[in-house]
Amino acid sequence: NAVIAFRESVLGNSEPAASTSKGLQSARLVQLALDAMDSGRVQVF
Repeated sequence: NAVIAFRESVLGNSEPAASTSKGLQSARLVQLALDAMDSGRVQVF
């Protein structure tokens, strides 16, 4: 599944940045976007 692979790649790459509030915010926004794609509400990407 490309979405799952993309999620693993993004979350893996963002772990070091998660020590900052900006990194945490970015990771949260990415996760929300991926969840929306998984549920079919977003058809882009």
